[in-house]
Amino acid sequence: MLGVRITSIFRELLAADIPLTSEYLAKVVQVTSRTIRNDMKELELLLSKHGASINSIRGKGYQLEIIDKELFRTMLQEIFRYDELGFGFSPHSPDDRVEVLLKKLLLSNKYVKLDELAEELFISKSTLQNDLQQVKRMLKKYDITIDIRPNYGFKLKGDERKLRYCMSEYLLNRKKREIVEGPISILSEAETSRIQSIIMDYVKKYDLEISDISFHNLIVHIAIACRRIRSGHHVSIYPEELTEIAAESEYMIAEGW
Repeated sequence: MLGVRITSIFRELLAADIPLTSEYLAKVVQVTSRTIRNDMKELELLLSKHGASINSIRGKGYQLEIIDKELFRTMLQEIFRYDELGFGFSPHSPDDRVEVLLKKLLLSNKYVKLDELAEELFISKSTLQNDLQQVKRMLKKYDITIDIRPNYGFKLKGDERKLRYCMSEYLLNRKKREIVEGPISILSEAETSRIQSIIMDYVKKYDLEISDISFHNLIVHIAIACRRIRSGHHVSIYPEELTEIAAESEYMIAEGW
């Protein structure tokens, strides 16, 4: 697996104008120089297939060399694409692929084609189909299924409330309290910060008691609601539910928002 550490090393090499020593890189990613040397072998293996190489210069350190600009540019495009999903490089392990598949399906508003996705992940269709079985098992507890249409592809299907809850679990690391600076951008950082600021203003204005966890969860769910509403997905509320909610002080405060 090419994870966060090797991604950090690559970014350092990409930005550097001079060779970087293993000692320097070890301090950056907080590992030993020996670990850096092992990571370099793994990174070199990847780069050799994508138009680049790492020169080991005696007494000076490591330096990135671009051999094929077009091939290297293609790799960078893949890196930036998967950065949005929390990965520095295309995922290779089954667990990583399953996580990427789940995130892509949760974020997609249209059908995703099997062939295109297999090509994007650099795996066979049979491997992708196996990974999808794991995704199905993960979604089962939310009563979410994968809707398959011939010649169109597949997308998620389920109750809107449960879809949003699933998004909060898998996209925003709700349990880890990562949203504004988390790996997934449900909304822009500016929009998310604005939501946070507005909620805080109302908490102070009405002297509300709210825990840090509840405050964070509220930001998460509002961010998800904004994205889903923009893509045409709404939550239906039965009249009796609305009557019950409307009696709460929080509803009256929100209504004045």
